[in-house]
Amino acid sequence: MVAPKQKHLDYKQAEKAIKAIKEYTDKENEDSLLSNQQGLWVNIKLAKMTDVQPDRQISIPVPHCTLADDAEVCFIPIDQPKVYEEKVKEMKLPRNVTVLSGKQFREKYGRFEAKRLACQQYAHFLLDAALATKLHNMFGKTFQKANRSPVLVKVVEAKNKMIDATELEKNIKQGINTVVYDQTPSDLKACRFGHTDMSIKELVANLKAVMAQLEKDIAWDYVQNVSIRVESGDSLPVYCCVPGTWLLKDAESSTEKIVKKAAKAVQEKKETKKPAAKAAKSVAKKADVKPAAKPTTRAAATKQTKNVKTPKQITKKKVTKK
Repeated sequence: MVAPKQKHLDYKQAEKAIKAIKEYTDKENEDSLLSNQQGLWVNIKLAKMTDVQPDRQISIPVPHCTLADDAEVCFIPIDQPKVYEEKVKEMKLPRNVTVLSGKQFREKYGRFEAKRLACQQYAHFLLDAALATKLHNMFGKTFQKANRSPVLVKVVEAKNKMIDATELEKNIKQGINTVVYDQTPSDLKACRFGHTDMSIKELVANLKAVMAQLEKDIAWDYVQNVSIRVESGDSLPVYCCVPGTWLLKDAESSTEKIVKKAAKAVQEKKETKKPAAKAAKSVAKKADVKPAAKPTTRAAATKQTKNVKTPKQITKKKVTKK
């Protein structure tokens, strides 16, 4: 008998894995003079590839910022960069924020090599929601591969009117505390939820927020394993599924479909046979000819077809007798 499948992640086990990874990375960086901060990711391996829209991006707000203290943020409004720059300075954000209009960003980072430089220079991008239709043209796969996909932020209201200062500050702060998950059609899902310099409590809180969203978008019945890894590639499993449970479910559903399809085909065949049999009986009654018995062999069948007389032949015979 197969044990019932766990429906959610065990966060106590995840906390142990995060603690072990932090201890391991700290031990490796003991002799290093420079800070070797590494990002922490959650990997979800599925037994079945999910059918989703390509290049679909999901923004997941997290309680604690996943950026380093010295990380630079690039904020891209649709226009008026100087006005927004003054507004950002008044906010006194903990991260250094550079403001570029959409036109300035395209002129400066439009080429392929320039896009790579932008990924190296900035750790996070905030894009005005009014430029959402131009997102792929402005950023593309270069930013997606470097895990620098922009977060959409509401900046203007109707007729390009700037929103209230307090709401703008709230939206920008929330955008900085947001991770982007690229939901590509594959059997492996991955999302960054923090870095090794964060506390265990902060990392667990971020992991809960990320998993709450991922569990909505992923069919949990097909999850094989969940692991936590660092950017260097080392990972620890926190959840494993009993092999074959999803296959049994698929087998049951497929057999049910086959049985229903076969029953439907048989029913359709019966319905088509009924009108044909009625038509044959009516023709036999008009011709005063009894329906012939089914022949046992092919030779008998050919002989029987030769002996059968049509209604015209019968009428001709009656006329000649008179």
